[in-house]
Amino acid sequence: MLSYSSVVRLRHDTAQVEHTHEVIGSLRLLLSTVTDAEAAQRGYTVTGQESYLEPYHDAVRKLRGDLQRLRTLISDPRQQRQLDLLAPLLAQRMNFLHEIVVLRRDRGFEAARGAIATGRGKELQDRIRRLVADMEEAEEVLLHERDVNAQRSSALTRTVIVAGSVVAFGFVGLALFFIGQDFSGRERADAALRAANEELETRVRERTAEVQRLNAELEQRVVERTAQLEAANKELEAFSYSVSHDLRAPLRTVDGFSQALLEDFGSQLPEEGHRQVRTIREGAQRMGALIDDLLAFSRLGRQSASKPVVVDMDRLVREALEELLPERQGRRVEIRAARLPPSNGDNALLKQVWANLLSNAIKYTRKRDPAVVEIGSVSEDGETVYFVRDNGTGFDMRYAHKLFGVFQRLHRAEDFEGTGVGLAIVHRIIRRHGGRVWAEAVVDRGATFHFTLPRGADS
Repeated sequence: MLSYSSVVRLRHDTAQVEHTHEVIGSLRLLLSTVTDAEAAQRGYTVTGQESYLEPYHDAVRKLRGDLQRLRTLISDPRQQRQLDLLAPLLAQRMNFLHEIVVLRRDRGFEAARGAIATGRGKELQDRIRRLVADMEEAEEVLLHERDVNAQRSSALTRTVIVAGSVVAFGFVGLALFFIGQDFSGRERADAALRAANEELETRVRERTAEVQRLNAELEQRVVERTAQLEAANKELEAFSYSVSHDLRAPLRTVDGFSQALLEDFGSQLPEEGHRQVRTIREGAQRMGALIDDLLAFSRLGRQSASKPVVVDMDRLVREALEELLPERQGRRVEIRAARLPPSNGDNALLKQVWANLLSNAIKYTRKRDPAVVEIGSVSEDGETVYFVRDNGTGFDMRYAHKLFGVFQRLHRAEDFEGTGVGLAIVHRIIRRHGGRVWAEAVVDRGATFHFTLPRGADS
């Protein structure tokens, strides 16, 4: 550990020395670049030949890279401040050289010489030299300190390695001594290990025959449970058939005879009798709707989804809104539908999702004029979130966990009709697609229903 630590410290100190040399070299290269640009400008001023400006153009191109390299190399805060002073001086110097070149090109030698005679260029160059010299001197001080540290680290590393080698040889000698003392015990240990291995192999064979027997029993149980499940499904189908036919018939009878009673003997019934017969009819019709929704929910659990395809969500929304036109008759309903990205899934099932959500939005905005229903999507955490937002009656978020349960309703049937199955169907369809569905609302300020689907189609 000591040897490794010393070597790491030595490498660090040596790298620091090399880094300081690199900074000093970069400072000198920067000053050389400016000097080359100045020499090129002077040659062009005297001769007027464009070929003399090639070093000047090279210096302009290199200067920004040299400055950036220095900023990367220098970590000392004081040197960084010096570099912040140097950068604008370099820019001024290069701008002045450019002005001289332009004067020589446009107005001739005398105009350029007059600008040089102002001494502005020499003043900038002297300030640059002094600043670079100060930075170089500071780096020389750092170089001396780091060189001393590197020499100390080198001496310490040699000492630690030699001492460590001596200690290591001592441990090796002790190890050889104890190995020799314990060699006879090794043979006894090998014999015990062989016996233990044989016993372990025997146990493994026994455990394998246990495991195999359990697998066979498990397979038999799976076969039996599969048969039981198939039988239960058949019973459920028979129950569904019974509900759809045997229960509907009495309900139709009740509804039909109640209607006949009103038509044939309505004049003989008092007002209270009329009210009671209407109550009977409404109950029968509500029971029929409840049976229809329950059957739809039950069929959804048994129905196998078709192979996922790319679904045009805009088209599904348009079709659902067209089917809901009767529910919007005689009302002012503003539909604000944004463009929706496509997704992967079952066309028919996803259309049912949009139909149920939009039907709810239109129903619960019945007391608003105008009613506003907004349809859109947002991208969150790499997935698309579709939503339906309305300005309707809303609900208390304390009861949001009940929204997607079967027969769960947060409003009175006298205020808003429904059986409490529509949102349960939405929840089951989205879950079957591997997505999520949730809602947010404020009482009397509207509600927003969100759902996501697994990514599968690019928007």
